[in-house]
Amino acid sequence: MSDFRRVPTLKTDPYDYIDNHPWDIAQAPFRIAPHVWYVSGNSYVSCYLLDTGEGLILIDTFEIRALYLLTEAIRDAGYNPKDIKMILLSHGHQDHCGGLRALQEMTGAKVYMSREDYEIKKTYPERVLFHYAPDFEPDEFYADEKPIALGRFTIRTKLCPGHTPGTTSFFFDDTDEDGRTYHCGMHGGAGTAPFLTSAYLRENGYPLTLKQRFVDDCREMAEWDIDICLTSHHNQTNLLSGVNPADPRDFSGFVDKSVWRNYMLERAASAEALE
Repeated sequence: MSDFRRVPTLKTDPYDYIDNHPWDIAQAPFRIAPHVWYVSGNSYVSCYLLDTGEGLILIDTFEIRALYLLTEAIRDAGYNPKDIKMILLSHGHQDHCGGLRALQEMTGAKVYMSREDYEIKKTYPERVLFHYAPDFEPDEFYADEKPIALGRFTIRTKLCPGHTPGTTSFFFDDTDEDGRTYHCGMHGGAGTAPFLTSAYLRENGYPLTLKQRFVDDCREMAEWDIDICLTSHHNQTNLLSGVNPADPRDFSGFVDKSVWRNYMLERAASAEALE
């Protein structure tokens, strides 16, 4: 197991790190729920590995230019990347999907994404930044009424447009060795500026109502019972502060029902404040 390494807040564009010195944002893996690990290998974008007992599920794939950080983090957590059976994309920005094509070819995993982001990928890839990532084809689209199941996990999805038109959130339960069950939730893309400004929406041909949809979804989900909040970028909730440097397997620092509620309400307010 690699030593935990606290990384300071990025002081420049994160792509300067990714392009020129990705090792400066290296982040050792840590457990965030009984069978869930943070494995992006970096302190900018979050990727999560779910050990289902019947293979692995990976949520998001980081950047092709620094994909080695993710694969090494998976190995450091004690897993083989080739055991990934499913890859779930939260949304179509290259920092979340850039490594997908390589991982798809490496593992043969079944790939899921939203139909909404796929349709934009095919027609206007620059709008969701797919043009910076090696192209790929998904195996299946999300359907909120059809959970994704493998082993111990049943993952419910919720379309949450805003950050991109097809941003998708994930919800699942995870049970520890003592029989305690934790409700886990991940908003698939909670960044608001510039994606929900009127200028950005008009420029990209998106309805201005997209901002209100984002706000309404966040306020609705704020009332959901979530024990462990997973974020797509750690700085959205200061996620790394929950890590126990002495024991990266200790996930107790992430069990806090208030984090999810406060996160959703803060994101709703952030969107509402945009012009």
